[in-house]
Amino acid sequence: MRCHSCEFPGFLLHQPFHRPSIHSKAEYIVLTFDTSTEAIPNNSPLLKPSSLGDVATYFFFGAGGLFVGGETGLLTDSGSATRTISSDPESRARIEAAFKKFRADV
Repeated sequence: MRCHSCEFPGFLLHQPFHRPSIHSKAEYIVLTFDTSTEAIPNNSPLLKPSSLGDVATYFFFGAGGLFVGGETGLLTDSGSATRTISSDPESRARIEAAFKKFRADV
């Protein structure tokens, strides 16, 4: 069974039932490869924005950004510090001596 508006034979999303009322929602069906049709339930009330969703979004994006930004900064700054220390032999010797003294105290 082919769709009347396109040439592809299966899994096509259509709006065959449209009610002209202002408050009506379009009902969708799926045409499968074996020419059967299945109705898709209307879940649009579940997709409405909510205050709880806004709070969760801001929290998780904030926490994720903090983690990703912190880890990225740690990696790039440690690489920059390694390059800086290894480029100057005098400062490298001074830092190694200070680290050895620090380890002796701890």
